[in-house]
Amino acid sequence: MISIRETIGCGVGYCFFATDKFKTNRIDIRFVTPLDEKTASENALIFPVLFRATEKYPSTMDMRIACEELYGASFDESAGKRGDAQIIYFSASFLSDKYALG
Repeated sequence: MISIRETIGCGVGYCFFATDKFKTNRIDIRFVTPLDEKTASENALIFPVLFRATEKYPSTMDMRIACEELYGASFDESAGKRGDAQIIYFSASFLSDKYALG
């Protein structure tokens, strides 16, 4: 397995793990910001609002159906706190090209 971990910006990290052991790929993105009562709510709502709907998929159900058509692709978002830091998570999981038809 290949493992790479880097900081790509202030409070933004990048981790890359490559292996042929699984049939799916997963992307996790974490944003770490200082916990601030003025911005905590806004930060926690960024991903839920962004991934609720798009012009092409106007409802959450439409987004979920589109993901199922992509061999069960999925995405998830959450926000949490660790010490004095707020951590905003986004993850996406999808079938590896090696196993997709075509």
